[in-house]
Amino acid sequence: MSTNEGPGPNPVQDAARQRRATLTTWEHAVLQCLAAGHSNAEIALRMGRSEKTVRNRLTALYMKLGVPNRTAGVGAWLQPQGGLGVTAEGER
Repeated sequence: MSTNEGPGPNPVQDAARQRRATLTTWEHAVLQCLAAGHSNAEIALRMGRSEKTVRNRLTALYMKLGVPNRTAGVGAWLQPQGGLGVTAEGER
């Protein structure tokens, strides 16, 4: 009879968790703006960057998170098992 230790490790979730753990302060701030529904232009204004810089850095952020777009990026960031300390309401 085997003991019930729950499901084994999930390499995909572990890799995603590790990527999210390396997010910079800027990336967290941008993800918070995305979660609030701000456009690239609004994010650029808030962050003191050009819209092109925001667009380029968002592309790099999506690659870092392993997601195809902003919706998936916010979803990955808000995942409770992601260990980011953020709830669906954006509270810490």
